[in-house]
Amino acid sequence: KFKNNKYFFITNPYFITPKIYPFLNNFFTNDILRNMITMETIKSETDSKSKSFVSDVDFILTLSAKEENTKIEIEQQNKKVNKSISKNKNIYLHLKKNNNYKVSANKNIFFSNLQPTNLVDSDGIKLNLFIFIDGLSSILFNENNKDKLKNTKSFFSEGLHFKKHYCNQEWSLPSGANIFSGTHFQKHGVFHNENYSIINEELKLLPEFFDEKKYMTFMINGSHRLIPSYGYSKGFKRSLYKQSMSSNEVIDHFLEFEKVFSDTNKFVWLTFFDLHDAHNKSSISSNHYISNVEEEKLKFNQEFNNKYIDNYYNALQHLDNKLSFIYNHISNKYKNDEILISLITDHGQDFFDNQKKILKDSRIIIPWLLKGRDVKKGEVNEITENIDILPTILKLNNFNFDNQNIDGELPNYFGGKRKEFSLTQSIYPNSTYKSRVSFDDIYFDFESDEKINHLGKLKNTKLKFYESSKNPNDSRFEKAKKIIENKIKNLK
Repeated sequence: KFKNNKYFFITNPYFITPKIYPFLNNFFTNDILRNMITMETIKSETDSKSKSFVSDVDFILTLSAKEENTKIEIEQQNKKVNKSISKNKNIYLHLKKNNNYKVSANKNIFFSNLQPTNLVDSDGIKLNLFIFIDGLSSILFNENNKDKLKNTKSFFSEGLHFKKHYCNQEWSLPSGANIFSGTHFQKHGVFHNENYSIINEELKLLPEFFDEKKYMTFMINGSHRLIPSYGYSKGFKRSLYKQSMSSNEVIDHFLEFEKVFSDTNKFVWLTFFDLHDAHNKSSISSNHYISNVEEEKLKFNQEFNNKYIDNYYNALQHLDNKLSFIYNHISNKYKNDEILISLITDHGQDFFDNQKKILKDSRIIIPWLLKGRDVKKGEVNEITENIDILPTILKLNNFNFDNQNIDGELPNYFGGKRKEFSLTQSIYPNSTYKSRVSFDDIYFDFESDEKINHLGKLKNTKLKFYESSKNPNDSRFEKAKKIIENKIKNLK
């Protein structure tokens, strides 16, 4: 349960029998649970022995027992059915609109929020889908990589490609929070690689806007940096999580979901984790053959790595082929004005160039593709950032929102203000604060004198200028320095 939130979230195994779960649920098998079991999280606000329902749409009601030997009675229009519920296993009731239902139990049970299966708002977008690919590089969209991601590029060929899109932080945990909240670290507060934290609970996250409109909201995720308890369950009526969930599983879960919820307005998030460590995985198709020992020694301490690139491209091709199942389903099921599909990522990859620094182009310049209602074919060459995704999606859905609570802005392409710069920060415990301000044709890097502590704070917020891509005497240097000074004072 989160502060200032009337809802709580029930988590149970999705693919495991109740009798096996107690055996596995002990200290020695936690890794088995995390890596081999898909967990289902359901949004709820009711814990009681009985509840009555009537709805103007068809819906699914999920029930979960708190204790063993729980028995329920389901009454529909004076007809009754009796069932038993096992602890640690959800059951699903498919209920029809305009019918009166009452569920009674001999012990307290959890009732999910209603999950609509045919809520159709003619003015709303039927499928808002995020395809989040962890570690997707923008280099794949260069002219010399036309043969990469063919299915993805074909699907989005009638949509938009944001060519100057930046992440706001360089790794998954804080970058995910940037996207979900539309804010920089200074507001969302998530940064620590070891200490558990929650996204600032005063912020309204992207799926919560759709949840408030009664859309069906669903997340399928395999990234341990986007787990429900960080706050990512907020706004989702249902979530499935398994650490490092494969793309095959993600796609299967999505297509299963679509069988039930294809005719309702919905917001869906899919995490694809296949590229996260693909560059460093060993397989028979991997390029680990050392043809020249001397050459290998020379490259050992450099960031650029041909073998990593080959392995990455190999995994990418497999992923792109699998994604075609989703693209084909959407193309066959929906009209273009019924969808809004976003392809996004949290950061790029380090091994495409020789630069030693953390905040470099191959890491922070990332792709953003967008297709669907009110999205014309073309390229956007203005600066955009991950924090801009939230206001853009809300605007295209005609949702009202408070601009004061977010840092992101609507791109000029959609009627907003053209950005002069992007801001990327590296805020990592026991490391110096690093930042880059990127203009259209020049960037400025800064670094703190001292290291950030485990609370994300700096005792001394003095900055040193680190590097510029061009003449550091450019008139925009002072503007960049002031931008960073304003951000870093919040770390004091």
